[in-house]
Amino acid sequence: MVASAMGIFIPTAQRLDIIEAVVSRIAGYGFLDELLPPRRSDLIEIAINPDGSVWALRKSAQRFEPLPDVRPTPDEVFRALDAIPGPPRAVPCPRPRRMWTGAFPAPRTTRAAGG
Repeated sequence: MVASAMGIFIPTAQRLDIIEAVVSRIAGYGFLDELLPPRRSDLIEIAINPDGSVWALRKSAQRFEPLPDVRPTPDEVFRALDAIPGPPRAVPCPRPRRMWTGAFPAPRTTRAAGG
């Protein structure tokens, strides 16, 4: 490994965590992998709000609850969405063009003509 060649010691458990994170990011669903089976089997729905907050509905719960420890960047969200199999999108998902400031941009509102 590069770390051992450089004289850096990384404990085995930490090394495995790093490898798992890299594989998840490249070949998996990224941050969603932590919320899906087999790691978690208590959630039935996951929602991501425009501000970047992640909410989940647990089995037998009636309301969504926030998951404050999960704060994906917009790129992580787009990467996870691109990895989910499904029908091709008619309109590609727009990617942010400017530096992310911690929240997704607010949706634009339009006014009715004559109003």
